[in-house]
Amino acid sequence: MRLRLAVMLIALAPMLACDDSTGPRGEKGVFDFQFTTGTHGWTTGFADYPVGEEQAYELVAKHEKLPAPLDQSRRGIMLSGNNHSDDLFMFLKRQLTGLKPETEYDIAISVEFATNAAQGCFGVGGSEGESVVIKAGASAVEPDTVVRSEGEVNMVRFNLDKGNQLEPGADAIVLGNIANSSADCGNAPYELKTLDSGDQELTAKTDANGRLWLFVGSESGFEATTTLYYTRIRAELTPRESGD
Repeated sequence: MRLRLAVMLIALAPMLACDDSTGPRGEKGVFDFQFTTGTHGWTTGFADYPVGEEQAYELVAKHEKLPAPLDQSRRGIMLSGNNHSDDLFMFLKRQLTGLKPETEYDIAISVEFATNAAQGCFGVGGSEGESVVIKAGASAVEPDTVVRSEGEVNMVRFNLDKGNQLEPGADAIVLGNIANSSADCGNAPYELKTLDSGDQELTAKTDANGRLWLFVGSESGFEATTTLYYTRIRAELTPRESGD
C-alpha cells in the first residue's frame, strides 16, 4: 500500500506539469497563472515528514473542481496533508523564463486560494487557521526535496531556506495565514482568500539563461489535516538597477 501511494504521488508530477506559456520578456515581467484552465507548468511537492510516511500523512495533490459552496465550474490545484510532524510543508513550484540573465529582481506576488480553516479556533499544536501560513519564495536553484538523517529518523526536507514553521527564511517570505472569515471551528465553509507580499522584500537573481524558480506553499503548526485549493498565482518581477 505504501509503495502504491508513493507511485501515485510520483505519477502526479507529470500530470501537474502541462505548460502553455513561458511568460513575457523585457524590463518587467508579469506572470499571471489562473488554474481553472490547467496547471500551467506548476508542479507539487511535500516536505518536513519522515521518509516512507506518505500514506500516514495522507499526502494528496490534484487538479480538480473547487468544493461547494464555491463556483464548481472553476478548478484549482489541491494540496492536502495530515500534519503529524507539526511542520508539514506543501508546495507548488514553477520555473520562469525570458528574464534578463544574471540579474537581481524584485518580486511582488499574490496568491488566491480556497480555504475552509475558521478563524480564532483552538486545535492540536495550534489553530486550524492562524497556525498555517502561506509562504512564497524565489531562487535560481530549483526548489526540491532532499533526505536528511536526523538521529534515527530520515526526514524529507526542503532544499531552500523557507524558514521554520511560521517564520520566513532567506529564500521565502510569509504572506499571511489561511484563516477565512468564518468562526465555525471545524465546520467552516470554503472561501476564496487572497494574500500578497505587500511591502515585504522578496528578491532573487536569475541564472545565466534568464531563468528563475518561484515556489508557493503552506507551512503548518496545526497537527491535523489541511486542504487548500490554489486558484491563482500572480508575480510581477522588476529588475534592480545597479547599486540598488
